[in-house]
Amino acid sequence: MTTRQLVCVAAILGVGAFAAFPAAAGEQSQSAPAEVAKLERQALLGDAKAAFRLLQSTAAGKSSVNPEAALWLTIAAENGHPIAQYNLGAKLLGGADPRDRVRAEYWLSRAAKAGDESAAQLLKRVRKGQLAPRPGTK
Repeated sequence: MTTRQLVCVAAILGVGAFAAFPAAAGEQSQSAPAEVAKLERQALLGDAKAAFRLLQSTAAGKSSVNPEAALWLTIAAENGHPIAQYNLGAKLLGGADPRDRVRAEYWLSRAAKAGDESAAQLLKRVRKGQLAPRPGTK
């Protein structure tokens, strides 16, 4: 798993360690309001990179589950961003709904098909049943 993947998983799952990871080269974790508005428009029009940047910006330093970050994660994944697809799949693996595991496999599969080796490895473990379900799931 890359540092960027760890950063996003930590942010989406509400792990406070997110702030300990630097933003990717050339990317800022906090954006000016005009830049945010521009990124939001681009993301909503299908720009996966813009959605991923918004994810990074909205999740930075947050220590609780962040619905806005989850929105941008989903939009980035839906528009083909492999790291977002991996992170969404990893997030869904921890879900209480048994359908979340199926959805996790879908997103991990998409990330793996896009060349994300970490997604391919995690998907293989999921399919072999090597990941224990969370309490309360079957």
